[in-house]
Amino acid sequence: MKSLKVRQLTAVLISGCLAIPAGCGPSRVDERNVLQVLQSRVSALNQRNINLYMPLISANYHDKGKDLAQLKNALAAGFKIYEKIEYRPNEQNISIRGLKADVNGSYRMKVVIRGHEMVLDGKEHLELVKEPSGWKITAGL
Repeated sequence: MKSLKVRQLTAVLISGCLAIPAGCGPSRVDERNVLQVLQSRVSALNQRNINLYMPLISANYHDKGKDLAQLKNALAAGFKIYEKIEYRPNEQNISIRGLKADVNGSYRMKVVIRGHEMVLDGKEHLELVKEPSGWKITAGL
């Protein structure tokens, strides 16, 4: 009888130890899902495809005075002007706190406009939020 109680107590302690780390930090699933949004963004940019890009953006998007409709218009105009886009993130540091994520990084983007290539190197900060449909970008574009 005592042996059964010891085993039950051990099982409870082990379960508690395994649960605590998972509850304290971001889950690997959340990290993978945020990374998937970032990778999908790269693909949408490089394809100049607004239909692939917009599902990555939250309906609550608001940044630098732009709301979702203004962002969509700006993206559509940019995709028409640039004959080619080659966006490549260099470093991306992802920080997840609950239902919010911040991504800080650098990138190189080559664009072709009127037959001339321009290279843009920059830094960016993206904010994402976990919505019922998944992680969405809410600011930083």
